[in-house]
Amino acid sequence: MYPHARIDGLEVTERESGLHVYDRTREEVYHLHPLTAFVWKQADGRTSVADLAARAAEDLGTPVDEAMIWSALDKLSEAGLLRARLAPPSAPKQVNRRALMRRVAVGSVAAAALGFLGDRRAEAAPHGNDNDSKEDVDKKLHELEQDVEQAKKAHEEAEAKRRQAAQEQRVKHEDNRRHPGGTPIALSADWYSAGAPYQFAAFRRTADTVVITGLVRPVPNAGSLIGTLPPHVRPAGTVIYLQYAQFGGTDQTLRVDVQADGQIVLGNGTPDPSGWLSLSGIVFVPYQGHNPNPLNDGDGDTDDGPTQEQQSKITQEQTDKEQASKEQQQKQAAEQQEKAKEQDAKQQAEQQQKAQEQATKQQAEQQQKQQEQAAKQSVEQQQKQAAEQQQKQAAEQQQKQAAEQQQKQAAEQQQKQAAEQSAKEVTTKHQEESAKEAQAKQQAAEQQQKRQAEQAAKGGF
Repeated sequence: MYPHARIDGLEVTERESGLHVYDRTREEVYHLHPLTAFVWKQADGRTSVADLAARAAEDLGTPVDEAMIWSALDKLSEAGLLRARLAPPSAPKQVNRRALMRRVAVGSVAAAALGFLGDRRAEAAPHGNDNDSKEDVDKKLHELEQDVEQAKKAHEEAEAKRRQAAQEQRVKHEDNRRHPGGTPIALSADWYSAGAPYQFAAFRRTADTVVITGLVRPVPNAGSLIGTLPPHVRPAGTVIYLQYAQFGGTDQTLRVDVQADGQIVLGNGTPDPSGWLSLSGIVFVPYQGHNPNPLNDGDGDTDDGPTQEQQSKITQEQTDKEQASKEQQQKQAAEQQEKAKEQDAKQQAEQQQKAQEQATKQQAEQQQKQQEQAAKQSVEQQQKQAAEQQQKQAAEQQQKQAAEQQQKQAAEQQQKQAAEQSAKEVTTKHQEESAKEAQAKQQAAEQQQKRQAEQAAKGGF
């Protein structure tokens, strides 16, 4: 089978985080991680799936098998990035234990390499319109790509932790009989032994007691299955313990339940990837209905650990659990991404509405401020004009009063002068009359004297 990539109607952009493909027909943007991008580039219609796997392993520097190539092709087909969908061959009915353990070890690497995220172009510009410019769309698309990149980093971190846990599990199952501290406990996919210098999770059984020791991590949600004990070391009923732990950066005490079915369950606690839990100090009496001989569990094998068949079953169950957990995480990641998109769209809409309200408010405030400023200036202008008018009127009044005062003074001066002139004229007339009267009197006196003289003269003769 020769897969052939579709290239028409696509815009491809190379970025540090991977390959970005924009489908103009569907108006969708896809973010291809390294392996998926490599398969899409190499799918030329002439290269087989086996050759693609070999080339990918050489190019990426990590083990890649055909199943991983088929998974990438399936993702590309769902996105419409292949010319035709190819049906993968039926899976083999049996897988040997070594191959199974190898798949467990590289499973998380494959999950990280096969990461494939897609989003619709319409969602890249929420609440936009047909008038949005290409720059606006590219800006919103870039913001969405940043959110996708953050989600990818979180997914890669989770996968890295899971790879570490898978590696711990592989080493534990392959080398469990060489540990002197007891029989390793089959831990669930969410837990792994802390490793040196701490003791791995294990149990020991004496004639009448079972002792559990070891340090495990991380601390997931309450109710998480830590591990399962084999039938011959299980209690008759649920036994509750308070164990020393650390999560949230502080020392805590967590509840641990050892149930009759052999399950060791975390009773409380909040998730903390860096937290740990001590199982040391868990001691109980095993159920007497189980085989009391720790060196003979009834299968003819005189050791205190699980048989090869039991170990294979545990490994298979562990693989199934990890696969189910991985699928659940992928589903949760997709839901979280969808929720994040909706939340981002809602936040963008709220931000746009808030920005519009803020702009409207600022515009109204600016208009009100301008109106107030204009009114203030008008009032000041009117006040200024009124003051100038008053000053002008006052000046005119002063001038008028000064003129009237001058006129009054001039009239008074004229009256005074007239009075003086009149008085002067009266004085002069009086003087003249007095002079005339004196002259008349003098003339009368002279005449009288003259008459007297004449009379006297007449009387002498």
